[in-house]
Amino acid sequence: MKNENVEDAKRYIRAGPRKYIFFNPKRVKAAIVTCGGLCPGLNVVIRELFMCLNFNYGVKDIYAIQFGYKGFYSFDW
Repeated sequence: MKNENVEDAKRYIRAGPRKYIFFNPKRVKAAIVTCGGLCPGLNVVIRELFMCLNFNYGVKDIYAIQFGYKGFYSFDW
């Protein structure tokens, strides 16, 4: 049973920045969607997403969308 757990764990890709990317960062438009409500630490997560996209990958079009999918659909691109 122990070996099965090890094999299952190998199927998942580790998260984090990638050495090779498949999209041109100059053409990418990224949106960070939040759903509102109290969530301690959410500001730090949003900041780090922005910093990674902007400085590590060079993405310049990064949007912050409030109110979940309702805000996403009503956003004027």
